[in-house]
Amino acid sequence: EVMLISRVISALERNAFYLYGKNRVMVLAPYLYPEPTDNATLNKHYFLFNTISHEMFHSVVVETWANISATFKQEMECLKNHFNRTCGLYDEGSCNSGEQTFHEDGPDVEGMRVNYEFLTRNYNDDQLKEIVFTSDSLSVNREQAFFYLFGIEYCTIIVSAF
Repeated sequence: EVMLISRVISALERNAFYLYGKNRVMVLAPYLYPEPTDNATLNKHYFLFNTISHEMFHSVVVETWANISATFKQEMECLKNHFNRTCGLYDEGSCNSGEQTFHEDGPDVEGMRVNYEFLTRNYNDDQLKEIVFTSDSLSVNREQAFFYLFGIEYCTIIVSAF
């Protein structure tokens, strides 16, 4: 019960979560209707789409699929191995790849893949290469900004936790 309560509280902080027992994605109103002062409002549809696709992939990315599909098992091992190889670069105290890593990283990877497809279907090659940000030392095109924005979203979550 304590784990369920802490999971619900954690999910409420993120405003979206997957209900395994009901096979449903729950997205709360504050996530759909950001405050007018929210700086990310312009890009909110990408975050929302990524969140929904991430949560939906929780219904697919489960260990039991490895027993059914050799291809899925190979992909699952690839994801775990990738985590173990790169964890040292972004060390957060430990580098253990396991069930929790797989259950979160799998939907992260697949959710981003779907969201990137969404981006490339909505912008042609010229629009993707269009510069959308410049500074004295950096210029970023729309495609690059896509990846920066997702990184910034997660950096904001991490920074606010401290």
